[in-house]
Amino acid sequence: MKVQQCNKLSWVNLEVEEQLQEYVNQNKLTKYVFNDLLEDSELYDGETWLHQLKNRCEDVARGCSTGIVSSLIYYKDTVAFFNEYKEEIGEILKELATDCGSDYIYNKILEGDIFIEDVLTQNKLAWLGYEEVNYRILSILEEMED
Repeated sequence: MKVQQCNKLSWVNLEVEEQLQEYVNQNKLTKYVFNDLLEDSELYDGETWLHQLKNRCEDVARGCSTGIVSSLIYYKDTVAFFNEYKEEIGEILKELATDCGSDYIYNKILEGDIFIEDVLTQNKLAWLGYEEVNYRILSILEEMED
C-alpha cells in the first residue's frame, strides 16, 4: 500500500495538523494504520472526512478482536502483520510497560522468558500495535474538535 501524506488536514489548526503529521510519519506502522483507517473511513457517514475518520477510529477503539479490522482477522494475517511491524510493536510495548511503572514485562520478553513465537501471542501483539496507533490518532483527532 502506498503511503499517503496527511495533506487533507490543511484547513484545521496548524499546530494539531503538525502533531498528526509528525505522529503518522513516525514509522512504517503508524503510516500503515493511518492509511488503512483513512481508506476505510470513506465508507462512513460524516460532515467531513475528519468526522468520517474519527468515526472509524472510534469503531476500531472497540478492539480488533471484534473483527473490525478486516486485515487482522485470521492468524496467518495477524502473524504476518506482527512480523512486518515487530520492531514498532516492541517500541509500543516498551512505552506501555514504562507507563505502567515497570519495564518488567518488556524485559521478560527481551530475555525470552515470555514465549513470543507463539501464534496467539503474536496475534495479540499485532492487535495491540494496531489498536494503540489507532488510539493515539483518535486522541489527536479529538484535540482538533476542541
